[in-house]
Amino acid sequence: MNKILIVGSTKNKNIELIYSIAAELKDLQFILVGNYFNNLNLNNFVQYQNISEKSLINLYKSSNILLFPTLSEGFGLPIIEAQHFGLPVITSKFEPMRSVAGNKSALFINPRSKDEIKNAIYLILKNNSIRKKLIKNGLKNVKRFRFDLILSKYEECYRNIILLND
Repeated sequence: MNKILIVGSTKNKNIELIYSIAAELKDLQFILVGNYFNNLNLNNFVQYQNISEKSLINLYKSSNILLFPTLSEGFGLPIIEAQHFGLPVITSKFEPMRSVAGNKSALFINPRSKDEIKNAIYLILKNNSIRKKLIKNGLKNVKRFRFDLILSKYEECYRNIILLND
């Protein structure tokens, strides 16, 4: 069974809509990492709470898609984590998700549209060339977020500030 991973469970993560999609797409397994539901009524929707980093990595590695249709976000770290592990990403079509995910490294959807989300899921699962392209572009995109690269950008910024103030 194909696995759809959802990371995070705060209100902005759009979990209620995802749960309603899971109720319609019974041929897929939805895996939520977070604490949202007290009582799950769907056999194809599981929830993991307070898991270790190793368990989270295993979920990234064993899933087919990261579904991240957030309604608002500060950064969107699960996008980068998923891409790092070669997982195609479906995310919201507004900022900061577009910038974080990279232009051609994710499928961008209206996070309030069940049809767009369902179509994006099946597009990735049924179209191997799109899936491979998203994985390839995602792995390239992740390189922008390497710690040493970010550190060198900060150093360059601070040098420029110091030069401007001299």
